[in-house]
Amino acid sequence: MHGFTTLRFKLLHIPARIVSHARQTWIQLSSANVFDRLFWQVLHRIQHR
Repeated sequence: MHGFTTLRFKLLHIPARIVSHARQTWIQLSSANVFDRLFWQVLHRIQHR
């Protein structure tokens, strides 16, 4: 369970902004984000479930 807690902490504390217009939604991540790759890997796995 410790690994899940750590992963959740990392993903929930990512500096980002969600912007949505009409039919499009963008996720703007901070350029200083060290978990950028992890975030996109998890998002990809969620979308392809």
